Amino acid sequence: MSLAQCGVHKQLRCTICLDTFKSPKVLSCLHIFCEKCICKHARSLREDWKQTGSIACPLCRFLTPAPGTDQNLDDWAAKLPDISIVSSISASDEIDNANQVFCEPCLQLRKNNISMAFCVTCSEYLCHICCDCHKTFKATKDHIITVQSMNKTEFD
Repeated sequence: MSLAQCGVHKQLRCTICLDTFKSPKVLSCLHIFCEKCICKHARSLREDWKQTGSIACPLCRFLTPAPGTDQNLDDWAAKLPDISIVSSISASDEIDNANQVFCEPCLQLRKNNISMAFCVTCSEYLCHICCDCHKTFKATKDHIITVQSMNKTEFD
């Protein structure tokens, strides 16, 4: 079973950019963010940083010590601890996802639901929820839908 099917992939996403972690860094509170995302967040809190000497976590507001005001926030973010296991799992999840066909309506909503059907009329892949909706709506209820487990390798 792939990580995407287990739901683990949702835990491998930065809560700032909502994308798979890139250079994951951990704050003192143990929340993980992409290096660029936490750096951008820290820059937005420059005045707080100068007053408190800390950066608040965007999720829990726990304070992580920041560099002296004469130092660069880019350097600070780069020096935060790496989480290499998250990078490894994210990379393997991306490989698993590369072989999956996702529901196209869900992708527009930034959801990664695996398709289980294909509307021949619309030429669109659908998950089970979108497929049920597709069969119900007046405009699409007469469309031809094939229901099957889909992998990109089957169609390449």
